[in-house]
Amino acid sequence: LVKLCEKRKHECLLSEQLQTAITYLNQFLPPEHHIQYIHKDMARIHKRKKNDLIGILEGVAEENIQKTGIFHSGPELYCHQINPHPKYLLLGGYGYKEGYIGRDQTGLVRVNCVDCLDRTNTAQFIMGKCALGYQLYVLGILEDPHVPFDCDTMRLLEEAYEDLGDSLAVQYGGSSLVHRIQTYRKVAPMKSHGRDIYHTTLRYARNAFTDTDKQMAINVFLGVFIPS
Repeated sequence: LVKLCEKRKHECLLSEQLQTAITYLNQFLPPEHHIQYIHKDMARIHKRKKNDLIGILEGVAEENIQKTGIFHSGPELYCHQINPHPKYLLLGGYGYKEGYIGRDQTGLVRVNCVDCLDRTNTAQFIMGKCALGYQLYVLGILEDPHVPFDCDTMRLLEEAYEDLGDSLAVQYGGSSLVHRIQTYRKVAPMKSHGRDIYHTTLRYARNAFTDTDKQMAINVFLGVFIPS
């Protein structure tokens, strides 16, 4: 989720190094176990009004969940055996075999951005949303492995991810999330924009005036600096 096009290279350097490292590691892995590096410049996509960033992320999430599969500790429902949803037939993982109850996830997805966790938290939320759809489907709660945004389940999931993101962002950046999930969904843009400006200003002030003390405290904790 790092930026790819920059006048002065900062984040894109990390992307290039990640790609190089993954290409190197894949030399020692069988093709079916290769690490796949998928790059999406969220900031650039979000800036263009015509782009549907959430739709793009949902497509990536769907593709990856189908590859890794999901965990389910119970037997396969009979209705899924006789009339499965087309997306369910594409779900990867291992399980529902003779003598094996349930199914296992056989891969994982790692998401990272740079600096402030905002992009990572939104992308992780979309991954969780996609996985939750399949989980509710295999339990027989949904007829389609997809959960729409406009429902209580998604509102609770979004709140949970934002609480998690805020907790991490306060520790790491000194303020709550700047760009929230609603910002990237372009829901209530005026409200989101005002909140984003406030948190951006707050984070800049704290980084400018309190980062030194924070870094010294971390150095003491890590044993890098030992007070005399």
